[in-house]
Amino acid sequence: MRRKKIILILSALLFISSACTSHNDYSSNDALNLFQKASVAGNGVKDSGPANGGELNLFSTRPDTLNPLLTKNVYVKDFLGLIYESLFKLDRDQKAVPVLAEEWEVSDDGLIWTFKIRSDVQWHDGMPLTADDIIFTIKTLQNGNIDSVYKSNVKNIAAYAIVSRNTFSVFLNEPDSFLKERLTFPILPSHYFIGENIEILNSEKNMTPMGTGPYCYSSGSGTNNIKLISNGKWWNSEDREKPELSLPYITDINIRIFDSERDAIDSFHQGEIDVMPVSTGNFAKYSRRTDINFQKYTGNEYEFIAINLKDPVLSDKTVRKAIAMAIDKNALIDEIIPGEAIAADIPIIPNTWLNDSSLFSYTTDREKARDLLVQNGWKEESGVMHKNIDGKRKYLQLELLVNNYNDTRMEAAMEISEQLKEIGVDVSLVNLDWEEVLDRVRKGEFHLAFMGCRVSSIPDISFAYASEEAYNGFNVSGYSNPLVDMYLKRIRKEKDDEAKKALYMRIRNIVSEDVPYIGLYFYNDSVLYSKRIKGEVSPYLWDKYNNIVKWYIPIAQ
Repeated sequence: MRRKKIILILSALLFISSACTSHNDYSSNDALNLFQKASVAGNGVKDSGPANGGELNLFSTRPDTLNPLLTKNVYVKDFLGLIYESLFKLDRDQKAVPVLAEEWEVSDDGLIWTFKIRSDVQWHDGMPLTADDIIFTIKTLQNGNIDSVYKSNVKNIAAYAIVSRNTFSVFLNEPDSFLKERLTFPILPSHYFIGENIEILNSEKNMTPMGTGPYCYSSGSGTNNIKLISNGKWWNSEDREKPELSLPYITDINIRIFDSERDAIDSFHQGEIDVMPVSTGNFAKYSRRTDINFQKYTGNEYEFIAINLKDPVLSDKTVRKAIAMAIDKNALIDEIIPGEAIAADIPIIPNTWLNDSSLFSYTTDREKARDLLVQNGWKEESGVMHKNIDGKRKYLQLELLVNNYNDTRMEAAMEISEQLKEIGVDVSLVNLDWEEVLDRVRKGEFHLAFMGCRVSSIPDISFAYASEEAYNGFNVSGYSNPLVDMYLKRIRKEKDDEAKKALYMRIRNIVSEDVPYIGLYFYNDSVLYSKRIKGEVSPYLWDKYNNIVKWYIPIAQ
């Protein structure tokens, strides 16, 4: 087995073309020695610091395509991020930072953005990056036949113009202060697809990716393991801290293909995979182990309670406030999903530049919640609050719709029901198939519904609170507030980050008063890393392989 692995490694090294070379040119004997040494790294090998060389094994399920604009596979998207680059990327705070973009200007009316891209960037075949590539990529995304997760990112672009080889402009239908955050999609090489008389959707070149990033595609396919090698011509290869070395340190990456995460986990434990995502529910299994590196970070999966604002009882914001005040989010997390979530009240990812996780609309105070109801005319009878509304006695007896196939939601719903009993609110759980939950919510045939969504990388919360989104998408409560609408529109035009944040705080204060939803938590994501990987391993939502160019594998001396 080991001999076979060495032969494969040597074959891969001999495959490297002149257009995409590694930083170091090894002879076959040098390569054999190198990988023999690397194979035992992490098993008592002394860490003598970073060095160019080594081999890293990553996990993926079977690719649908290797075109980063077309793939629906999140694992494929992750490793293609090593091949392709974008104009901007999102940092840990969810702010857009430049990658291929170098300078930009915005017109006074916010409708024209002009970008200058780096002039020192080459595609893996040696051709220069130009503004043509950017426009080609935007056109591809706007193609009506293309189904891409990035399609909405360019829907506001009405036109574009090439100013020079390295400069282009885009013309927007309406101002958008989040345009940089939207321009985080991978850029395709226009020259690579020229000459084909077929749609890019059907191009065979979709399975032989070529980008500008730190790693180049070498070999493999959608059914076989995929080989990447370091890009010796990468524009950002200079290591200022260690000028004797080039970035990336690790020269070879194997993408090992499996049918599922479950099929791959054994390979991780056997040392055949170095990086492995962990499914929610398995945190406790790995968090205390010392033989692996367990890293968790806040994901974008947001859980919340939708409220029917048209219901005669729940139309009273005092009732909604009391319910929100009675729910202990941290208790839900600690008792049901310890360590796997972080409490949150609004659909903005915690601990990003727009959301301090220590800020909550309401802290848990059931005594105060009960007093709030009593002060508003509610009286308790047999443990349940009641009040005359429009001449009829109404009891705080509510139904909470729950997806019966989601065990975590079921447990959380039961705990919420127990918490609300303490303030005289009787909540009965209605367990339905997810489609039935959605159907009843759409029809307005509900009191409360336990729901969730994946929050976009763009921190524009119009989808949650804009009146134009009422009963569509996320805004299933039908929330509408003219003042919130005004602030949301101002945010899209606001160029100054601090002013934008101030507007968000105003929105937070308003929705805290209105309580159209009750936010619960964001789930955490996590990744397992082999101990043989050295360097800063610090994943976050938008970059699982963050700082991979400075990872290294200790090599026996």
